[in-house]
Amino acid sequence: MHYVSPERLAEHMGHFGFSQKSENIFGLQVADLIAYPISRYVLNPEKYNPAFEVIASNIYTSNGKMLGLKIFPDK
Repeated sequence: MHYVSPERLAEHMGHFGFSQKSENIFGLQVADLIAYPISRYVLNPEKYNPAFEVIASNIYTSNGKMLGLKIFPDK
């Protein structure tokens, strides 16, 4: 990793697990609410997407380019 060494990252990585969708965890619901409009924007940026317009103001942008949104693989 470019900014953080693997050793430093390992110090902060505790045990993590995966939850079932049926557990209805608040954080997962918020993640879904944010991820869906972003995915729609990435797949079809010309299509009207009012939910993404709300989210876009919170994505780091400089000189008109969204630097806080990394799309893999690069286009």
